[in-house]
Amino acid sequence: MTNDRTTLGARLATSLRLLGLALAVGCGEAGAQTVVEVGLDELPCASGDASGWESTAWPDGSGACPWLRYEGRTTYRIAHERGSAPRNVNVYLSFDEAGTASAASAGDMVRIVSVTSTHVELRNATNQRFFLRVVLD
Repeated sequence: MTNDRTTLGARLATSLRLLGLALAVGCGEAGAQTVVEVGLDELPCASGDASGWESTAWPDGSGACPWLRYEGRTTYRIAHERGSAPRNVNVYLSFDEAGTASAASAGDMVRIVSVTSTHVELRNATNQRFFLRVVLD
């Protein structure tokens, strides 16, 4: 009987490891992200130079400079005009296109994928839609 329990326990442990592996592979992001290219022409309120750049200004109440729509499970490649790779990438999120009641991003809401002299690539690894403001310095 001990032999049967040991064999059953070993089989159960192996089955659980295989199930965990299958879930880990099945839940991965590889290939599941849509990539959206955001050119400078799509950021009419962007401003800055070699020392700093922002995709749009802080909300001023006019609604003239909406924040960039930032869909869940999507990677955004956002062009910038700095001319060099920024030292810092700061991202603010809001549930409102005007950027009201915004907060600094954290965790899976904004994963910084790459930073170059021409663009930053950000991934929203959640299922939530936000509106985005990027500040580079």
